Amino acid sequence: MNRHLAYQYLQPPYPTSNFLLKIRQSSTPSLLALMTTFSKSVIVAAIMMVTTSSFAGSSKLAERIEALNNSQLKTYSFLEVMYDDGYFPKPLVEQSEEILVTLCEQIETHKPKDLQQLYELTRAATARFNDLQVDFLAMGSEIETVARENIAMDFEAISRFYGFQADSEELIGNREW
Repeated sequence: MNRHLAYQYLQPPYPTSNFLLKIRQSSTPSLLALMTTFSKSVIVAAIMMVTTSSFAGSSKLAERIEALNNSQLKTYSFLEVMYDDGYFPKPLVEQSEEILVTLCEQIETHKPKDLQQLYELTRAATARFNDLQVDFLAMGSEIETVARENIAMDFEAISRFYGFQADSEELIGNREW
């Protein structure tokens, strides 16, 4: 499904607002606008449609992982604890994994020469996790202790597999979760 189908799903009998136009123009709806306009079941359905449309299943993500140059990361299980825990919505865990895979791709593209350059890349990835926290909350979950430790462990593994001995707290230093 694509974002246009999500838009069609949310058309009347539900109230029409400027928010609907936003959904049509963007692949990520404003969850706060959703929460003030629609019922919880409609919100969850819309989130599921939009998040699943962003990733054509995990096969596309698997292809990106397979394309990485780092052989250790090709066999690494990202966010294993979060995938195994039903508390975390699978589409959001998949988006979280996508953030980590994107970080790997950026490390391979930009080839940071020192920890400072690596930290710039990890701060950008952490900011994406900060943004994702709103989606977790909207779906009755959150990036809490278990998730935080799993994410930090994966950031540390990524840095180690690319030859850096980075401080794990510094890797996610700008986290808001």
